[in-house]
Amino acid sequence: MLLVVFSIGWPFGGYPHGRLFFDAYSTRDGKKLVTISAHFSVILPEEVYRKTNWVTDRFFLIPIDEAQRAILICDFGKTP
Repeated sequence: MLLVVFSIGWPFGGYPHGRLFFDAYSTRDGKKLVTISAHFSVILPEEVYRKTNWVTDRFFLIPIDEAQRAILICDFGKTP
């Protein structure tokens, strides 16, 4: 399960900026697995969130740039 939270500032005449958090929780026991945080500017976090995607139940993809040329791959597989 994934929870997405962001804080945003948007000065008059300026660009949106702030901090974005992705918190991943185990669906088995509800324990937090990891928090991924990032600073953003110019784009709105909901634009980033709309482009995220689960690939199977193991991999979660987060685009780093608007054109999706760079992607953060989160692997939630079991550790050896």
